[in-house]
Amino acid sequence: MIEYLIQDKKYSLSYKELKEEYLKNVFYTDEEFIENLPSAIHLACIICWFKETPTDNCLNDKGIIHELAHLLHIGKEPNVDIQEIRELFKTQLELV
Repeated sequence: MIEYLIQDKKYSLSYKELKEEYLKNVFYTDEEFIENLPSAIHLACIICWFKETPTDNCLNDKGIIHELAHLLHIGKEPNVDIQEIRELFKTQLELV
């Protein structure tokens, strides 16, 4: 268990649980991934923070958090490719 402070409030994080949640999302069907999109966005935020991913890398138009927000907000638009987003999720958020 990893413990940390943010604005004098104590939080804890389990690397094992984080990795299990990541793998669960990676192996979801597309339909399950869409159904659990709010959870996937939250997980992406935590993993990007944990991995110290530069903000620009995860929030720019092709960053994982921004792409997940596109999927949530505009979903089936032709320029939103779920397969590209899922591959980005898998590679940018990978935990070893």
